[in-house]
Amino acid sequence: MKGAGALILLATFAVAVHALDIPLECPEEDDIFHPVHIPHFTDCTKFYKCFNGKKYEMDCPAGLHWNIEKDFCDFPEEASCERPLQIDP
Repeated sequence: MKGAGALILLATFAVAVHALDIPLECPEEDDIFHPVHIPHFTDCTKFYKCFNGKKYEMDCPAGLHWNIEKDFCDFPEEASCERPLQIDP
């Protein structure tokens, strides 16, 4: 039954990510006017920055969480992080 709960959580996260139009992979080419960031799937204090088609793990400054909706590090109460999710696609 534990596996079913994880699948439901994964599906819910996937729907939320799709609704917000959040990328899960880096594009092949960079757009300097629209940099791509990907939320970290297990740690609210981290995110990925895309560069040349690859993702690089980054840390938010101390005390801040990655805000998926705003696409930047923010105060935890504003970021409303609901991770860690036990997945990492």
